[in-house]
Amino acid sequence: YEVWKNVAFANAIQIGLKKSTSQPTGEDIATVIPAFWSLLDNLKPDKVLICSKRMWNHWMPDSDNRSIHLKNVTLNEKYSNIWEFKYSNGKCFGMGINHPSSRGFTPKDWRPLVKAFLDL
Repeated sequence: YEVWKNVAFANAIQIGLKKSTSQPTGEDIATVIPAFWSLLDNLKPDKVLICSKRMWNHWMPDSDNRSIHLKNVTLNEKYSNIWEFKYSNGKCFGMGINHPSSRGFTPKDWRPLVKAFLDL
């Protein structure tokens, strides 16, 4: 119960995909960045963990003047980078990891990197 009072979950793609093998269209992907900024403005988080390396590496707002790359991080042979996102009346840190449903994902392998991010 304590965890869920401090955590929010959202899907980046704003439509339901018909099958697990379905891929979002360009139109679907175009909804990611506006939805992301809307979530930040409304939820005002301290940290955002993106569970999709594809989204993190290709679709996230890295050319926006509200986004600042802070550093690259590697732990336990897992790699990501940390960004700062400035939203209305605040800012947060963001990091992306592989989606937990991806082949070869194990919480044990990603835990050190995620924990280091959450402990910032």
